[in-house]
Amino acid sequence: MDNNQYRLHNNNKHKPLRGRKQRTEQDPAPTNTTDNAKKYSIYSCGGTDPIPMKNDHDGAMLHICRHYPITEVHMYMSGEILANHKNDDRYCFCLGKLGEIVNRNIETRIIERPELEEVQVFDYFYNDFRTEVEKIIRDMHDGDRLYFNISSGTPAMKACLYSLTAMLDYPATLIQVSTPNKGMNEHKHEKDFEDDFWEYKWGINEDNNPESENRCTEVAKPALSTIKNEQVLIKLVKGYDYHAAVVMAEGMPAGVTNGYLQYLKFAEARKSLNETATCAQRELNRSFIPVKTTHHRKFVEYALELDLKRRRGEYAEFLRAITPLFVELLRLVLKSSFGVNVRDYCEEKNNGWRWKLNALDNTEVGKILMQNPNFGGGFVISSNLVDLIDEFAASDKKALKTVVDDIRSVEETVRNLVAHQVVGMTEEKMKRMTGFKPVEIMTKIKSLFGYAGIYVTPDTWNSYDKMNEEIIRRIGAAPGSSCQ
Repeated sequence: MDNNQYRLHNNNKHKPLRGRKQRTEQDPAPTNTTDNAKKYSIYSCGGTDPIPMKNDHDGAMLHICRHYPITEVHMYMSGEILANHKNDDRYCFCLGKLGEIVNRNIETRIIERPELEEVQVFDYFYNDFRTEVEKIIRDMHDGDRLYFNISSGTPAMKACLYSLTAMLDYPATLIQVSTPNKGMNEHKHEKDFEDDFWEYKWGINEDNNPESENRCTEVAKPALSTIKNEQVLIKLVKGYDYHAAVVMAEGMPAGVTNGYLQYLKFAEARKSLNETATCAQRELNRSFIPVKTTHHRKFVEYALELDLKRRRGEYAEFLRAITPLFVELLRLVLKSSFGVNVRDYCEEKNNGWRWKLNALDNTEVGKILMQNPNFGGGFVISSNLVDLIDEFAASDKKALKTVVDDIRSVEETVRNLVAHQVVGMTEEKMKRMTGFKPVEIMTKIKSLFGYAGIYVTPDTWNSYDKMNEEIIRRIGAAPGSSCQ
């Protein structure tokens, strides 16, 4: 039999299990009648099945079989879970012991996928689960019941069972099982157990107490419109279009969006550089804003939003937005790396900072600036600051000088073009005109932060993606979500 077929548990190296009938391929399937209906269940076995290592209660698979009259269990096993099964028979053993307690014959069927390692790929499970589930449905008779465990397995596995039920209207009951402490199970995968480990684990299982809590919850089938909307929401979040995501979420039922709407609004405010709104949500601000220093935070957040323009392919907007950040970083570089405070030679006006010519008289800064025949005072612009850095940067600052000159070259070549003309910009065109791809330009801008005395880490530049992961996780965990 190849790996795409069901494999019945019939491995002679394990000791026989009491209370569980083992079928072979030759055994005919029992005839079902309304009075003798079968209760099927299809499972993705997970790392906390059958009994978690870090608590002494049922895992989801075992708990559902304890509280529902299931007589045939189909267990879908990836490579890692299948290895556990073949090593110590833990899943079938515990189901057999449960059968003894509840006085019910529980048959087990194993769906082996030893080659399956990419357990996060939704498309794989959509096709494979659909095939396996429809095999079961074809064999069902009047009075038979089908239960889906949507608590075990990877998020992709659980999302798939949930989506299939909604979109193909499978006659299934969806069941979630909360952990004993109503929190997340901690996974701990042990490799070597003594022969009687699962006998011992079963013996201390607190759910064997008749007074133990039933932690099963039946989940309503999601509305197809909610599934479609949440998939669009996820695409919008992945594309950093938080405003559109907020507009869509506000039109959805509050009971669905309660767990993530505030996160979408926070992301929208963050992308808009609305510091007042983001700071108002203190917990989210602490979680997702990587730089806590008020003075430096605005520059990092501006750079992150600039990078979003690049990621979204908004290259003209990306180029237009470079100059304000470039000027501020150059000013900070002069102060941090060379001890030159540009503000000592300027005065602030309503529309920017202007040079004070009398403050420049007889100063080194003034002498350097006056060497440029085009300098006549006016507003502080990037070319002025580049002249200062080029002069102050000694041989040990050649890398800094190169980065600054490269970014200034981009400004001169294409930034002013897109700022003053109606012109389209593509990645290929930018490379052809400047010699740099957008990602290379962004990398150079990021490198200036170190010279400017602003401490950042590689994780800083991934903070939007980290925020997106949490938003998407919350969309997937929402009531009615197909991604639960």
